[in-house]
Amino acid sequence: STRLKVFSEANPPTIRGYKRPLVEGENVTLSCSCHGGLPQPSLYWTLASAPQPTQDVSYSHHNLMITTEVHIGRQQNGALLSCTADQGHHGLIQPKTTSLVMNVLYPPHVNVSVHPHHMTEGDDVIITCAVDSNPPANITWKRQVHGVAVAMTTEGTTSILLRNVTKEDSGLYTCYAANIIGSANSTSLVYVIETDVDGVSYTDDPYGEATGVATTTTVHGQQVNKGEERLKLILGLVFGCGLLVTAACMFGQRLRTAAKQEEG
Repeated sequence: STRLKVFSEANPPTIRGYKRPLVEGENVTLSCSCHGGLPQPSLYWTLASAPQPTQDVSYSHHNLMITTEVHIGRQQNGALLSCTADQGHHGLIQPKTTSLVMNVLYPPHVNVSVHPHHMTEGDDVIITCAVDSNPPANITWKRQVHGVAVAMTTEGTTSILLRNVTKEDSGLYTCYAANIIGSANSTSLVYVIETDVDGVSYTDDPYGEATGVATTTTVHGQQVNKGEERLKLILGLVFGCGLLVTAACMFGQRLRTAAKQEEG
């Protein structure tokens, strides 16, 4: 006797539960369903080409459905989430895949860097603000002068070029970034080593790793501070030591002048 084996293609899978846009930190439950097909297909998830765990499986009226739960993070922005129906007979019926591109909104992550790290008067200094956010953040800069933050006319730029720096350029430089999800800022200390009239530095930067960075991130009103107290301490020590060094150099200069007058 001859046995006839019948194959029929399943419908392409359908993904439900995805809402645009997703926000970092939330948990989203998604379902994938597939109707019909002989033999019955198996369904599976992939996220960024990696297997994604399946939570539940149900079958009713020739309709197969699976679910998965995804914890949303910024690293998933732009990733491809796919559900594939595979009937196991690739020579006759190819697997069917439905995919969507994940759009994840997240607050800015900000980091300010200064180059060169050690600087003397006359150097050109670049202060760079690296921002990672979705949607793109609005960027503003402020410089702290005598304990007061003063806005700089560099709105929207990610870097500041200070040409031919002097002692007056020393201070705290802060980059602020904000979007609809939250805001963040990062602060870096710029300390310019003063030189005398002969172009010789008063000191070979006795402060070592004086340039510090403090980062503050605010998401939906919740604030996280990193290194702020440490940076304030460093700033006090740096400028305190700077005053001592300057005073010592001035005193030494006066002694040398007095000695030359006596010799004369």
